[in-house]
Amino acid sequence: MSNIVGFRRKVITFVAGNLTQQIETSKTFTHQIEIYPASGNSGSVYIGNKDVDATWIPRAKNTYTVFTASEKGDTTGGGDYFDLSQVYVYGATAGDVVTIQYLKIETGV
Repeated sequence: MSNIVGFRRKVITFVAGNLTQQIETSKTFTHQIEIYPASGNSGSVYIGNKDVDATWIPRAKNTYTVFTASEKGDTTGGGDYFDLSQVYVYGATAGDVVTIQYLKIETGV
């Protein structure tokens, strides 16, 4: 069996009443996530689990943050992976945008 890696880019626009967004709705595995809050944003963007809100560490507009799975420390399932269905972003201001880039790993193909 082999792994197939696919580049993915997702753009999320935060809307009033739904400021917390799940990065992926189904199990999606990756070793690394890049987060890019747009330069035109009014507020900060936050990343975390389903409880993420404005009390978490802010990610300022026009910057980027890279998260690697080794920071997560999850060695179950044979490797260090993020499951993006368990990762959420929160935008403090409706209309703000965040771009997420990652490599999707499909095993056993």
